[in-house]
Amino acid sequence: MINWPVLHLSSWLKTCCNTSAYSGFFFLSGRTIDQPEEIRGMLGRFWERHLKALEFAPPFPQQTLPVYLHGDEGRGQGKRPILVISFQPGMPWFGENEVNSSKHTFTTRALYTVVPSANYAPKGGTLKELLAALRDDLNSLFETGFEASWLTFNM
Repeated sequence: MINWPVLHLSSWLKTCCNTSAYSGFFFLSGRTIDQPEEIRGMLGRFWERHLKALEFAPPFPQQTLPVYLHGDEGRGQGKRPILVISFQPGMPWFGENEVNSSKHTFTTRALYTVVPSANYAPKGGTLKELLAALRDDLNSLFETGFEASWLTFNM
């Protein structure tokens, strides 16, 4: 249990994939959950390309969603450092052959948390708790996946 507000990736995925208003659009490269063959093909192509570039692919590529973790420390208007941790789909909602950095981060990332530097420096207690909770959520998604309509996805 962490004593800081977070939006877990598992919650983002369940909301985005199991809500009819979104139907997976954000994490499925603009496709919706009712397009199983297109999704499997898209995921297969992604992991095939990934394997060529980085020599790694998951055991079930056609049901594994690629998601990146993004951390960025910046300064707010008050010039105090803050840390923003977010998730980024491996393939953006506007097309599998596009790059996420071509759009504004508000439209390409899913927020995990924001932490002012006073809460993670110098001892880092809050940050350690946040990262442990993040690790546990990601491990659960990788090991057991999550159900979205007709399919179980893994991370």
